[in-house]
Amino acid sequence: MSCFENFDDRKVNRYPHGHCDNDEKHGDKDEKKVVCCCCCCSGPMGPEGPEGPKGDKGDKGDKGDKGDQGDKGDKGDQGEPGVCTCGCSCIAQLKYVIAQLITIYDEDNVTINMEDGNTASGTMAELIPDGNDSLLRLAGGNEGEPFAEYVSICKIASLRITSATYSDEIEYLAPPTEPETDCEAGCEAAIRATVTEGSEIKIFSGGQAGSKETVKAVEYGVIATVGPNDSNPTFYSSCKIETFRIGDTD
Repeated sequence: MSCFENFDDRKVNRYPHGHCDNDEKHGDKDEKKVVCCCCCCSGPMGPEGPEGPKGDKGDKGDKGDKGDQGDKGDKGDQGEPGVCTCGCSCIAQLKYVIAQLITIYDEDNVTINMEDGNTASGTMAELIPDGNDSLLRLAGGNEGEPFAEYVSICKIASLRITSATYSDEIEYLAPPTEPETDCEAGCEAAIRATVTEGSEIKIFSGGQAGSKETVKAVEYGVIATVGPNDSNPTFYSSCKIETFRIGDTD
């Protein structure tokens, strides 16, 4: 039943004491009055309930539009040199030896045999450019007409120091810890394994046949030979050797 049912003069006062009274005096006049406190009044808030289980993962949204290209970054530092193939170890050894020959034989003439059969000669002056050492500068000519000739070390088949003797001061690089594995490296390794120090040999390299010589040193990338009494030391790039004869070399 509603609190206001069967009353013509409906007046509702709400009291916080929780009672309903239909017959109450108000001043000097008796009147029907409803005093109601609704049973639906909110009580104090209860404690927070436990968190509900996590819902299922929603569907993946559509791919967004491609953003604008960013600004170009600063130039990075130069990286370390990469792994070299095709005779680089022979060239590295030749560079190392030539750097010493320039000092040891600074006044002696050198004859260089190129891989295509051409030759160059002069006094070894320097390796250039510094730090890369890919060219050998030769100096020569008369006092009135000096010249400078530049030889690509990558193309040298052999070089001979004429009118000089082999120096025991010459040092060689040790074989690399990770040897090359290409076909040319295999040929170099086979030559080095076959040639022995002290043997008589005749080497054909750069389209030219060498004379009868004695093997002075067998190193990675370089075979060194000498004539009688260690004269005319010659340094062959073993990557450029074409044929060689051991034993009866006459």
